[in-house]
Amino acid sequence: MVLVRTGRYIDAESVYLNASVTVKNEGGQAGSEVVQLYVSLPEIGVTTPKLQLRGFAKARLLKPGGSTKLTINLDKYAFSFWDESQNAWKLPAGKYGIHLGTSSDNLVLHDTFELPRSFIWNGL
Repeated sequence: MVLVRTGRYIDAESVYLNASVTVKNEGGQAGSEVVQLYVSLPEIGVTTPKLQLRGFAKARLLKPGGSTKLTINLDKYAFSFWDESQNAWKLPAGKYGIHLGTSSDNLVLHDTFELPRSFIWNGL
């Protein structure tokens, strides 16, 4: 698995991330592979899971030696949590981690980005 590109877009209301990876079948048989994307939130004084599964994509029936590009798209909800005290969605400022692999025990690609300020909103 090779990280091709991680695109980020952050403005006053939105956060988007597009992570693209190339998956190559290095075995002798045709096979499929699922790539999972996990997010780690910044340390903010609220208990959250260390890794949160936020996206996945599947490379289907790759021939031996074959490869394909997969893209996982995330929006602001992938990086936020519901804050019960404010009765709103919260996207806290800080350093976020992006982790890709075939399972939470096999994360081989990592990236980070910094969100300069928090966002809070209601509704979907």
